[in-house]
Amino acid sequence: MTTSRRKIFIDSLPLVLTAVLVTVTGVLYHQAVFRILPLYISMVVSVLQSKVNRYASLIGGLNSILYACVDWHYGLFASSASALFVSFPFQIATFILWSRRSYKHSTMLRSMSWKQRGLSAIVCVLVWLAMFFTLRYMNSNYQIVDSSITLLGLLIYVLTLFAFVEYTWLMIPNCISSILLNIIVMADKPDRITFLVFSFYSLYCNVLGFIHARRLYAEQQAGKSG
Repeated sequence: MTTSRRKIFIDSLPLVLTAVLVTVTGVLYHQAVFRILPLYISMVVSVLQSKVNRYASLIGGLNSILYACVDWHYGLFASSASALFVSFPFQIATFILWSRRSYKHSTMLRSMSWKQRGLSAIVCVLVWLAMFFTLRYMNSNYQIVDSSITLLGLLIYVLTLFAFVEYTWLMIPNCISSILLNIIVMADKPDRITFLVFSFYSLYCNVLGFIHARRLYAEQQAGKSG
């Protein structure tokens, strides 16, 4: 096996293993096809995200419609609303803006000031409290984790929209939160295991995306200074 083929094999192995595990667990737990379909699409999106590719937002935005239906089925009302009314429009808008400021297959990245970071933190606390009490009123069983993931996802969408490189920092805790959410939901709905399997792969891809984004940002800054 040549070096290039070996690299392709190693790079594609996590994707193939994840697809196999999702399929096997989906069959074992009698998972409906419509609940597994967005996971397969998300695998493609995750690969693109690991490369900070702007087409990840286009595909991911369309896939959000499917996720909204699935999350509603599991009683994750905040996540469902976020997928339909936040994830979908934000990701489509992100693809449009990134395409206007394209750089290779990605976009020109920027970094937040400390003032912007502090203001974002204050707004996030207020929004989290509003979502938490709203979910408590709706008698949701996953008030804390659902609110946290929804808020973190919203912040990531805003930062990604404006190409702030900090979005890649938050993707990692967001993936960890998703893993915890899936574990909690599995106590009532064991067939959620397919989403748990994917969430580990998503974490892997976003770690790669974090590394790639830092390199890409450094490359762009070097080009400006040069």
